[in-house]
Amino acid sequence: MAKIVWTRLALEDFEAIINYIRRDSDRYAELFAKKILSSVRLLEFMPESGRITPEIEKSNIRELIVGIYRIIYRTHESRVDILTIRHGARLFTLSDLI
Repeated sequence: MAKIVWTRLALEDFEAIINYIRRDSDRYAELFAKKILSSVRLLEFMPESGRITPEIEKSNIRELIVGIYRIIYRTHESRVDILTIRHGARLFTLSDLI
């Protein structure tokens, strides 16, 4: 089983997304937060289940698609680092993580 580690950037992204949704609906914000968290939890058991992030093309940088958002993560031995959560329409490069 892989250990899930959230980076500071990913936590900030998660909070910003939930707060944005909350402006319209507390209920939908809570439901979407649960959806993201349950998707991430699955990575404990299947860390390579996401697709390789097309812009980076490294086998250890992957992503899950949840609604219109991309959960970008890195696998390393028995650990999964949640790197960022991005809107699908936003461009993404590896330098965005630095």
